[in-house]
Amino acid sequence: MVRTVNEQEYIQRRNAILDATSRLLLSRGYEQMTILDIVEDLQISKGAFYHYFDSKQAAFSALLERMGQELDRHLLPLSQNPALPALEKLQRFFDALASWKQERLSVLLAVTRGWYSDENALVRSHLRRERRKHLTPLLAAIIREGCQQGIFRTEEPLEIGEVVVSLMLDLGDALAEVLLGGRPGKEMVQRLERTLDAYTQTLLRALEVPPGSLQLVDPKLIKQWQLEAQNGAV
Repeated sequence: MVRTVNEQEYIQRRNAILDATSRLLLSRGYEQMTILDIVEDLQISKGAFYHYFDSKQAAFSALLERMGQELDRHLLPLSQNPALPALEKLQRFFDALASWKQERLSVLLAVTRGWYSDENALVRSHLRRERRKHLTPLLAAIIREGCQQGIFRTEEPLEIGEVVVSLMLDLGDALAEVLLGGRPGKEMVQRLERTLDAYTQTLLRALEVPPGSLQLVDPKLIKQWQLEAQNGAV
């Protein structure tokens, strides 16, 4: 029993360090963030930090791994559901990702400007690589299943999965660029919608499915994001 309590305490303290690392990455960037920043944020000793991680890089790598695990828990049951046709499964996959972002929208928009600063370029690169690693196999499995069902037409489901993940990540960057670079209002909504439509059409062509079969993001969410930006979140 004592061992179980100690394990729980270890996990809680380790996660607290990762939470602080996440906050500081967004506010300071990887290059500027130091171990001292982390221990001061948590009001712990350096020795306490080194009990869990031997370097800033180790904490950062653990944070990326945790994010990947969270995505897996969110998406894996959906991608492995045998009751869903592949096309519906893929749409629900996109919806689940959008829902995950929507639940954290205020926070995500609040840190968007700092996230896309030069100081966070290294973090973005690492995170993009981790997302590709976790999302591509899930999407490839759905696409392979869709090919077997005669819904998608491709002989390279893994490579098409990589293309779809790249589209998703690039779309997120493109939408953020519009939100950061424009004045909230009708013109911004139109730019967001045009950007979304362009990426969606590319997705449909890659999978060789009819227009309207899939949407990367519900257009209604685009308007909600713009309203959040208008309220000063960005």
